[in-house]
Amino acid sequence: MLRLLTLLACLLASCSLLQPPAQDAVPLKIGTWNLEFLGADPKYRRDTPPRSEEDYRKIGEYICQLGVDALAVQEICGEQPLQKVAAAIGPTWRAVLGTTGKWTDGKTQQAVGLLYNAAQLQLVHCEELLDFPSERDGVSVFHRKPVTACLRHHGSGADFRVVVVHLKAGRKDRDRQKRRAEAQTLREWVDRLQRDPNEDPDIVILGDFNCSYGDAPESILEQGGAMHYLETPQRTPTIMWFETPIDQFCVASGFAEVDRESLVVHHVDGEDARGRFRKTYSDHFPCTATLLLTKDDDPTATFAKGPAAQVLPASRRQQAAEPARAPTAAEQTSTWPPPVGSSVMVLLDKTAHRGTLHKPLPELGGWVVIEKDGELVGFPMRNVQRIVVKD
Repeated sequence: MLRLLTLLACLLASCSLLQPPAQDAVPLKIGTWNLEFLGADPKYRRDTPPRSEEDYRKIGEYICQLGVDALAVQEICGEQPLQKVAAAIGPTWRAVLGTTGKWTDGKTQQAVGLLYNAAQLQLVHCEELLDFPSERDGVSVFHRKPVTACLRHHGSGADFRVVVVHLKAGRKDRDRQKRRAEAQTLREWVDRLQRDPNEDPDIVILGDFNCSYGDAPESILEQGGAMHYLETPQRTPTIMWFETPIDQFCVASGFAEVDRESLVVHHVDGEDARGRFRKTYSDHFPCTATLLLTKDDDPTATFAKGPAAQVLPASRRQQAAEPARAPTAAEQTSTWPPPVGSSVMVLLDKTAHRGTLHKPLPELGGWVVIEKDGELVGFPMRNVQRIVVKD
């Protein structure tokens, strides 16, 4: 009964997001949460509480209660644990996970990734930044390569880029040096994006920065005013071990839809309460912020993409490398326009994508949206060469 009431509350919360507040802005909440070795084998992580199937269900319900539609995650040991969380949140939730962060024991991983609600957001593009260096300024960096995802809100059409990070941990001078090197690489990458007049300026870097305000990552990323950290009125801890917050949001100055006063740390006070929280959830507390969306304020902007070898989910990399196959005569049909639910093949310049038509085809411009392998995928109509209806 309790689970039914929780799910009902989450559905009502999702519906409330569709009701625009003043000035017709739709609030969309995003967040970040380090899930402390989610899915790690307890034989290799004896100091981390193992999660039961009931714990996975509770993690999903908790994320639902947060009211987020996109959640950056860190310390994920493989795709299966994250998929279990996505299923526990609800049937419209999807998960993408990077492939890096593996430990030398061969069994443990601290991957970064993203959970998102496909009923609210379309995943336009996602990749892990494998071309970021593994060594810089004489130190090793980016054991966990950042994951970037470009998302579009179905209702308003507003789109934005999230960059999920998990910077070097530790408080020694060498750890700080590594974080400075990682922040400098991130800053240079963002600078290259922002110098492109066609690039969408709506960027947020979020995740586990492993340091608080005023440290080198902040001074480097905020240099020149191109980006700014979100802060709470009081510096609330985001992890149970320190009183300073180490999980952060760093937002591009051009990202006008971000409510700069909306950052919330969903912390737990008291040693006993924190111990109970950690047993089920994590030693980190989730952090959320709100976007206020009306319509896309830069509809002609684009999102830069890296090499096809970086695409996520990783299962798509081979598909991206394969040339599009011309449809056979048996694949042609006179049914046009195809109704929602039709099996279609969308042909682009070098790729072909087969799936189920999710929404009516736009008459002019717009996006073609199909459901492929259980996930919603969209293509700008201007990039589509042909749509073939399959039998």
